Amino acid sequence: MRPRGGVRALGVGILLLAYRIMSAGLQYIPPVTLALILLQAALFTGVLNPPWTSDTVCLSAQSVLVWGDYRRLLLAALEHTSDMHLYYNMSSLLIKGVSQEKRLGSRVFFMLILLLTAATSMSYVGLMEAAARYLHPSYRTQCAIGFSGVLFALKVVSTYHESRGYETASTSLLWHLHITVPTRYAVWVELLVIHILVPRSSFAGHLAGILVGLAYVTTGFEKTLYDIDYMFRSIFLGESYTYARGRARRTRDNFEDEPGPRMRYYGRPEEYRAYSREDFNPTRNFEPMFAETSRRRRHQAAPSPSAPSAEDVHEPALPADPEELRRLRLQRFQ
Repeated sequence: MRPRGGVRALGVGILLLAYRIMSAGLQYIPPVTLALILLQAALFTGVLNPPWTSDTVCLSAQSVLVWGDYRRLLLAALEHTSDMHLYYNMSSLLIKGVSQEKRLGSRVFFMLILLLTAATSMSYVGLMEAAARYLHPSYRTQCAIGFSGVLFALKVVSTYHESRGYETASTSLLWHLHITVPTRYAVWVELLVIHILVPRSSFAGHLAGILVGLAYVTTGFEKTLYDIDYMFRSIFLGESYTYARGRARRTRDNFEDEPGPRMRYYGRPEEYRAYSREDFNPTRNFEPMFAETSRRRRHQAAPSPSAPSAEDVHEPALPADPEELRRLRLQRFQ
C-alpha cells in the first residue's frame, strides 16, 4: 500500500512495461487495451491524482458488506502494490487484451472488462465472507488490490475460444515458464504455481477470477453483450435494431468460408461473430469450434471414388479422312 502524493520515480517495472509496449507497437495495440494499461500506469506513477489512495479502495468483505463502500468493486482492480506487480499484470493484459479485443470489437471488449471486474470483485467478497464464517473471522478484513483477478477470468475466456482451433490435447506455455500443460488445465496449474512462487498473492482473488471466467463461457453471456452493443448502435448511431442484428449475425459456415482476416478493425460491427448457446456448451471440453465444418470441407475437396480421373477419360479419335469427318459433323443435325 502507498499514499498518493506527487509523481514517483520510474522503477524497473515501469521501464520494462514501457519497453514492452514500444516493442509491441502502439499502432498494433487496440484502443481499450492501450487505455487500460496507460490508466493503471498513470495511477501508479502519480501522473493522475484521483481523490482516493490504494488504501482507501482496497477490497475486502468488510469494506463492502459492512461499510457499504461499493466503489471498491471497480477501483481496487486499478491499483497495484509495486512497479513489478504492475508490470506483470499489464504484460498479461497486453497479450490477452489484444487477442480478445480484436475478436470482440472495442465496445464489446470494454463491456466484458467491466463485467469481469465487477463480477470478480463480488466473487472475491463472497469467498472471503464464507471463509470468515466457516474458517476464521480474520478473512473478513483481508484486503486485495490489483488487476490479476480480472486477468485470470480473461485467461479462461481467451483459452476457451482459442483452444477451439486446436486439438483437445493441445498444450499451453505456462506463465513465462517452459512448462507445457493441457490447455483446459493451464489456468488451474497457473493458479497453484503463482501462489507457490508469490505467497503474498491473493489466492482467493485469482480463484474468483477463474470461477467468473468459467461462468461466463458456460452460460453464453457473450451473446448478451452483443445484444447490448446492437441496442447501443440502434439508439446512438441511428441504425435499426433489427437491421443491425441481421447485418451482424452470420452462420458458422458463412463465417468460415469468408476469405481474408476475420477482424480487420477493432469496432467494425459487420465483423462481429454471433455465438450460439451450443458454442458455450461446457461438455464440449474445448473441442475445435469448426471441426464439423472442416470435416465437411475435406470431404467435399476429396475426389469421389466413383468419379473417373482425367487419365481414365479418353476422347474418341477423329477420322483422318476429311470426307468422313464432314459426314460425322452433318450427322449431328439429322
